[in-house]
Amino acid sequence: MNKPKKQHYVPQTYLKNFGCGSKKANIFVYSKSNRKVFPAEIKNIAAEKDFYTVNSIDEKYYWENYYATIVEPELGVLLKKIRQACENVLIQNNSVIISQDEKVILSIHLMLQLFRGQKVRKYMSNYYYEHLPELLSDIKHHFILSEKCNNYLDGFNGEFYFKETAMGSALNIDNLKTCVEALMQYSFLFCVSKKEKCFLTSDSPVNFVNSRTNKCVLFKEGLRNNTTFIYFPISSNIILIAINPTHLFNLHIKDCSVELIEAADNQRFITNCNRIQLEGSCDFLYFENIELIKTVLE
Repeated sequence: MNKPKKQHYVPQTYLKNFGCGSKKANIFVYSKSNRKVFPAEIKNIAAEKDFYTVNSIDEKYYWENYYATIVEPELGVLLKKIRQACENVLIQNNSVIISQDEKVILSIHLMLQLFRGQKVRKYMSNYYYEHLPELLSDIKHHFILSEKCNNYLDGFNGEFYFKETAMGSALNIDNLKTCVEALMQYSFLFCVSKKEKCFLTSDSPVNFVNSRTNKCVLFKEGLRNNTTFIYFPISSNIILIAINPTHLFNLHIKDCSVELIEAADNQRFITNCNRIQLEGSCDFLYFENIELIKTVLE
């Protein structure tokens, strides 16, 4: 089994859709924290040392290898098919480009990307460590423990336990099934700019957005909220918008279809999509065209 140290929480196979250069191996990066733009190699971004490694189990690289060998190759194949269909010179508005079975697969990957990412990890970590002292106190209060056990609890920080729990939660079959069943009720619309590279992505590319306030706050906008839309950039010229089944706009959408747009005529929409990525990101935006960031920060 491979023993990778640098582990990506956003797949390289996905980020290459926003890459530049002949091999799409490079990308531009913007950091919210220091407000700087810089070029980088895709292999060096959206990654953290031992992000998925759990040293307390025998197969400590299990989750990293699972994502690298099973999840990401399947995602790469599906995104390639979507790109090829959207970039076909003969594609027309309202053309359906993926089947319902492929919509299921894409829905699974949307949830996996959300749950496996840095943003959810930070949210879970903050919650875990905020409530850990109370939990340990309750254990001491309700059970008669030996001095050894009390000393163990006094020194317990649960880092490995937390990571193992977080990894298991991201791949929980029951949770994924519930989310996918809800997502299948949404209409998937692929907005495609055929002439210009106008979309960017981030270190948290799947964003749930309140269609009334246009705000995206993690876990505030649920799949069953009637105001929730989901935004997921697929490449520099394609973005997926999942439209809530109760929204009036949903009545005019053919599920899994294409909407061709001209950047010049849809700049407000494009800028809004990119600003959602800015708001929803932990820190970094990723993009192919360096001019894009100027419109987002204006």
